[in-house]
Amino acid sequence: MIVLTGQDWGSISGLLAQVPEDDPNVIYSFHFYDPADLTSLAAYRSDVDHGALAALPFPAGGGCDVPTTDRPTRDLIRYYCASNWNAAHVAGEIERAAGWAQRHHVRLLAGEFGATTRLNRPARLAWLQTVRQDLEKKGISWTLWGYDDIMGFAVSRPIPPRPELDAGVLAALGMTTGMR
Repeated sequence: MIVLTGQDWGSISGLLAQVPEDDPNVIYSFHFYDPADLTSLAAYRSDVDHGALAALPFPAGGGCDVPTTDRPTRDLIRYYCASNWNAAHVAGEIERAAGWAQRHHVRLLAGEFGATTRLNRPARLAWLQTVRQDLEKKGISWTLWGYDDIMGFAVSRPIPPRPELDAGVLAALGMTTGMR
């Protein structure tokens, strides 16, 4: 088996720009971290208050009154909230990838998805669960990024032989809390 991904850091847009290979041994992968303003607290921007962004809600909506005195952060919060990121928005983005796979009769894998542990816990767990559930509804296999990374389980190094995994993350991923 060969796993191929598109340009643009493996994004859905990168996947959609690909011309599939005529080979049944290929699986296509994409990464899902949308919206990055939420999942990475806009790590791509150095001019915003990442601490304030950590209070963003998911789903976006009525709880978007995140206090900040910083104009770029306030503008980004307004943009995120106006974009109405909720389960339907997530489903629409994932449907773009699923539709591409269906049109080209290829198999699809969400090779990476996750949200930073610095995001408030309710929003993080809700986003993880929403994405996982929609991927599964669409028949798309998935991989959480990563085991020892803040975007996934955040197991500290050195990794113990049998680390305790976050029960909330396990539940959001549809897994049993007793899993080892």
